Amino acid sequence: MHAVIGGLHLPVHAWGTPLVPQAVLGSPSWPWRPLGEDDARRVISAIRERGPALVALSGHDSTQWTLDAFAGAFGDGYRTVRVGEELVVSEPAR
Repeated sequence: MHAVIGGLHLPVHAWGTPLVPQAVLGSPSWPWRPLGEDDARRVISAIRERGPALVALSGHDSTQWTLDAFAGAFGDGYRTVRVGEELVVSEPAR
């Protein structure tokens, strides 16, 4: 896997945002528990195991907590997808 780009629908700590319905209805433990930090950490771990060079998340379906967690986990290999900003994906070095 070279890159993960797009929306992963991980609105952690969505209360007070327009993402509450996604946090509750998108939960693997629906309907009793909204998506939480542990859910996002499991996704981060699964992606990290595959070793992508780039992880770029969309903010349309993720909260700031999620974007910050991915930025911390992937460092220089992380980007937040923003309207109007170019995202270049190049062939991996051989």
